[in-house]
Amino acid sequence: MRVSVDDYHSLLARAVSALNSPTAEARQELYERARTALKAEFGKLDSPQSNGDVLREGLKLDFAIHEFEWSMNAVNNRHWDAGSAAAPSAIGSSS
Repeated sequence: MRVSVDDYHSLLARAVSALNSPTAEARQELYERARTALKAEFGKLDSPQSNGDVLREGLKLDFAIHEFEWSMNAVNNRHWDAGSAAAPSAIGSSS
C-alpha cells in the first residue's frame, strides 16, 4: 500500500467537502474514521505488512490531517481578517 501525503490530503478534502456541516468536531470525527479505516485496510491485505509500514502510513495520514487543518485555519483567518478590517479603528475610537 503506497499512498502519498498528497493522496491522503485529496481524500480528506473531498470527504470534508461532503460533510453537511464541516465543523472542527465533525472533521475530527471524520479523521478518526479515516484512521480506523486505514487500520482495517491493513488487516485485509493478503500479505502481512510490517509494523514499520503500518506506522509509516498512519504517520502520512496524520501529517495530511495536520496539513489540511492548517490550510483550513489559514483560509478561516483570511476570511476573518477581511471581514474585520474596520475593527481596529472602531476599537481604537471607542476608548
